[in-house]
This record gives sequence, structure tokens and C-alpha cells, in this order.
Amino acid sequence: SCETNPPDQTGPPSRWTDCNDCVVSNLRLSFFDVEHVLLKHLAIASYEHLNEEGHATLYAVGVKTFRIDDPFLSRVTVDSIDAEECWLRSKAYRNPYTDVQVDCNSYGDGDGTLGAGYITLIVFGVIFGLLFLLCCFYLCRLGYTSADNSS
Repeated sequence: SCETNPPDQTGPPSRWTDCNDCVVSNLRLSFFDVEHVLLKHLAIASYEHLNEEGHATLYAVGVKTFRIDDPFLSRVTVDSIDAEECWLRSKAYRNPYTDVQVDCNSYGDGDGTLGAGYITLIVFGVIFGLLFLLCCFYLCRLGYTSADNSS
């Protein structure tokens, strides 16, 4: 644990032993009275299945437009986003990118499902696609075998 073995922070930071196994890291992005906020390719994640406990929080007050382009958010919560307009730019299902106006407090949805849900959907799509192709191949093969036997 960190209390009994303090981290070694001598030399350059890239060689420091870190202590993230025992100290939860949390990130809060707060914006106050700015005209526009753009978070481009924002990727914030901590994974429960890896026993990671950290999380991130988004907060904004007095903002005209709040926009996130091509995000990957996992376990991100929205404290409050007080903005006139909120936008999400994504191409998970569409090519090219599409801009969608969204509810300002829907970015995180508690467990941060933006991005993670798309990956799950893609994995299932690939699996079902492969199963469909195998079934088609089997049925075609079965059809040719039946035609050969009948002649």
C-alpha cells in the first residue's frame, strides 16, 4: 500500500513508481462564463471490470455553446451543464461525421455510455454477420450436394 511503501519519485517523471492502485484519481472539468467550449476527441475512461475506481465529472455555467467531437466516455458524470446549446459530433453509425444537438446534461448518462455502447454493438454485429455468412455457406453447400445426388 502507499502508506507503508511511499512511491519513489526520484529521476525523471517517466520512471517514477506510481501509486494509482491505492489512490483513486478523479478528474473534474469545470467551465465558468466562457462563450464556447469544444472538447475534441475527448477520451476519458475508467473500467469497473478492471477494478478502476476513478471517474470524471463535467460542469459548466454561463456557456453559450458546449460541444464534444468524437468522444469516448466511460464512467463520466455530468454535474450540470448550463449552456444555451449543446452539440455532439460523432460518426459511430454514420460516415461522414454528423452533428446532433443534444440535451446538455446527457453527455455522461451516469455510467458514460458514449463510445462504449458503440463498441459493444459493433462486436455483436460482427459476430451475427459471421454466423449469417456461415449459415448461407452451409445452405448453399447443402443445396449443391442435394442437386448432385438427384442427378
